[in-house]
Formats: sequence, C-alpha cells, structure tokens
Amino acid sequence: MKKHEPRQIVHKEWAAIETTVQQLQLQVTEEALHHFRVGVKKLRSLLQLANLPLPGKIKKAYAAAGKLRNLQLHRKNLGQHFKSEAIPAGYQDFLENELVYRENEFTRLVQHKKLLKGKKKLFGALPPAFTQKQWNLWLQKKKQRLHTMLQQPKNDDAALHQLRKLLKGLLFLEETGAGMQPRSSVLKKQKTIAGELGDYMDISASLFLLQQYLRGNQQPGENEKLAAMAAQLTDQKKAVKNTIVLQLSKPVV
Repeated sequence: MKKHEPRQIVHKEWAAIETTVQQLQLQVTEEALHHFRVGVKKLRSLLQLANLPLPGKIKKAYAAAGKLRNLQLHRKNLGQHFKSEAIPAGYQDFLENELVYRENEFTRLVQHKKLLKGKKKLFGALPPAFTQKQWNLWLQKKKQRLHTMLQQPKNDDAALHQLRKLLKGLLFLEETGAGMQPRSSVLKKQKTIAGELGDYMDISASLFLLQQYLRGNQQPGENEKLAAMAAQLTDQKKAVKNTIVLQLSKPVV
C-alpha cells in the first residue's frame, strides 16, 4: 500500500515559507506577502492531517498579513473606482495611516527571531507516514464536513469564510494527487466557487473599511463620494453572493 511521508510533504511547504520569510524580512512586497499567505494555508491543511495546530507565531503573522493584504486590495479598488477623480483627501490619509500601521505590525512579527523556531517540535510531532487508506479516510471526512456546511444557511460572512477555508484546504490536498482525486469537472467547480468566495471576502473587507470610516467622518462632501462607492460595493457583494448560492445549490463534492 502506498504511503505518504508527512515530513517530506510538510518540509517542502516549510522550506517555501522560510524562503518567503527571508524575502519579507528584506522588504514587504505584495507578491511576497501573497506567497506567505498561500504557503501558510497549505501548511495548515497538511498539519490538520495529524491534528496538529499551526505554530502560534506563524498564525499571528498570517493574521497580520491578511489585514495588510485587505488594505492593499482596497487601495487598488479605490483607484479603479475614482479613476481620474481625486480620492477624498481625508480618506486617503486614513488609509495610508492604516497601511503604515499594519505593515509595521506585520514587519515586527515577521522579523521575530522565533517565528520559525518551532520546526523541530513540529516535525517531531508528525507521524512517520500515512497509508493511502488513512489519507483517503481523512479526505473523506473533510468532504463530509464540507457537505454538512453546504446544508446550513449561508446568510452571513462568517459562514462563507469558513466554507472557503474548508474548500481551499480540500482543494490543496486533492491537487497534491495524494489520495482520492475528484473528477476534473468537480475539481474545476470547486476552484470556481473558491475563487468566487475569495472575491466576496475581498469586497466585504473593502466595504467594512469604508463603513468604518463613514461612521466617524463628519465631512459631508467627502461622505457623499465614499457612500456612493459603498453602495456600489454593496451591489457587487449581493451579486457575487447570489452567484455563489446558485453554484452551491448543485453538487460540489
């Protein structure tokens, strides 16, 4: 029976994270930040096979990276929305201050000398090998959990976020080729829904930032422009959610 060596698989993803961390310690770029987040997601999915948690310092850096990425994406959305028109000065100052704060927060965490010091302990806790049967059983449990979530109401962002996390983790493990490989049509649909859920979360993050600012801002002229963007994002969010709900009404696993 074929065996999958957890240490080899985890070592590959850990090495990729180490390389990205070295790049981030020199300069925090959007590309390196993206690679770091993807790498941590993959590592998290693999560790779940052995019921092991993500190391705490990596988890904190990952959370900070997500907040910084949301701001970076929101800044791009602002540019696309206002185009040739100037972005309201007060909001631009607010956003730049938030970006500086979040980048400093992430830099502090990624520069921590103990960020990747849990490797020895982590690898020591990994089982020596999974048999093909064990791997397939774990994937089946993951799919059953996804199926259960699909039967539940999908009316709030938290539920959709959890659904995306589960689907992305399942996709990564399926794409390793280790275990039960779904039909290509099913895999394609899973990727499509995961992408749509990602778009939904990105829109939600931008909308949250705008609404947060509008609640405390007292400049009517500026508020009108930002409220118009918020209304546009709200419509986009509804449209994407309707598409997702329709897609989820059909078999996904």
